[in-house]
Formats: sequence, structure tokens, C-alpha cells
Amino acid sequence: MSDSINAINSAAFQKKGETAQDKIKPETKKKLEALGIDPSKIKTETEAQKKIKEVESVQANQSVQQGYQANPMQQVFTDAKKLAETIGIQVDKIDNLDKLFDKMDKTIKDFENQARNDVDDDRRNMVSIVRQEYEKIHAQYLSAQADSQKITTNLNSMATYNKIRS
Repeated sequence: MSDSINAINSAAFQKKGETAQDKIKPETKKKLEALGIDPSKIKTETEAQKKIKEVESVQANQSVQQGYQANPMQQVFTDAKKLAETIGIQVDKIDNLDKLFDKMDKTIKDFENQARNDVDDDRRNMVSIVRQEYEKIHAQYLSAQADSQKITTNLNSMATYNKIRS
């Protein structure tokens, strides 16, 4: 009988010790709350850390998906196409943005050469405005390309890291 009582007391003490050791830390509770998780529904620090990792992983995936949805390259293409049509370039015959920018640059240079000999200030101003718009769109294109390259590099690094880890 005394062995049974000792076993029960030992188990209760061990359980109590585990609870004290694995109690959710105050900073973990704050992080749970910041992520919108009710800390009262989680019993241990280990469980809390697991839940935090799950939520952060989901948020990271959502962030990447939003990045793909808000594709800046699509906006660049739309703006470049409008400008190209404005200066008389048939966009449907051009199959990529590099070629489109080359064609627009050449056309604008031709306009600039013609405008230099022109006495009409309005025409020179118009060509200057077209050049500025071209430069703005081209800078956005280069930035979007750089961002895309960074994302590709980061994804490749993550894939390599995951291969090494597993």
C-alpha cells in the first residue's frame, strides 16, 4: 500500500515539476498575443513555440504569394506598352521587354535628333517629356529585374540549405 502511495506521490511530483519547467514564458505569451493566438489555450512552452513557428511559416508563405500577385513587371509592361504606342511603335510585333525598350530608345533618339533642328519649343519639350517617361519606366524595369534576381537567389539558397539540413 505504501508503495502505491509513493508511486502516486512520485508521479504527481514529477508532473508538477514538468509543469513548472515547461510553463509558458512571459515573452512567449507576448509573442503569441502579437500573432493573434490566445495563450490560455496553450499549455506548455514547447507547444507555444511550435504554434509560433507554424503561424510564422504561414505568414511567410502568404507574404511570398502576395509578392507574386503584385508583380511589378506586369505594371512595367503595361506602362512601356502605352508609351510605345504613343510614339508609334507596334507592340504586338515585339516579343519581350528588352526588345521593346531598345526600339523605344531608338525611336526617341530619332525624335530628339529631329527636334534639335526644329524651332518649335513645344516639340522639343514634348520629346523631352517622352524621354523622361521612358527613363522612368526603364528604371522601374531594371529595378524589377534586380528584385526578381534577388528572390531567385534567395530561393536557391533556401533550397540548398534545406538539402543540407535533411
